[in-house]
Amino acid sequence: MIEAHIGIDPGLFGAVCIYSPDNFLSVIDIPLRKIEGFIKESKGKEVDCQLLNSQIIEHIRENNVNILTMHMERVYGRGGNSAQSTFCLGDSMGSIRATVVIAANPDHEIYSLPKVWKSALKLSADKQKSIDLAISIEPKMVKFLTHSKHHDRAEAFLLAYMSYNLYENN
Repeated sequence: MIEAHIGIDPGLFGAVCIYSPDNFLSVIDIPLRKIEGFIKESKGKEVDCQLLNSQIIEHIRENNVNILTMHMERVYGRGGNSAQSTFCLGDSMGSIRATVVIAANPDHEIYSLPKVWKSALKLSADKQKSIDLAISIEPKMVKFLTHSKHHDRAEAFLLAYMSYNLYENN
């Protein structure tokens, strides 16, 4: 059985990365579904928890993976965001977190604020730097990072990579 770690960059355009050095690497874009009577901030979409659950379970079963840790970016509403926007962000994060925990059953869960985990890797808000670092750490990531809009995939990988390092060093 392959021991792996999951990194999650939450949000409507986020990603989940399942990572085990030298063994297995998979990236899943957060699937979305249309919703009726939507509020403007959600753009008429929400996380498709059933599809995300199926995709994670499929990756785990096909590759005989045991998830040791889940590392998720802890997002929060910022000043200037509307209450609706903050609610949509929280709804997405909670939906993704619950789905991944149920599908992957990780042994440990880690939640990090963006500025904390990014500063640990000497990153800034520059999304291209996240893409470049992900590829430099794991060259296999290049096939998942073909566009600048794939920065969420890079950040999900970096969270999984950090999770692996935290697990191995403790």
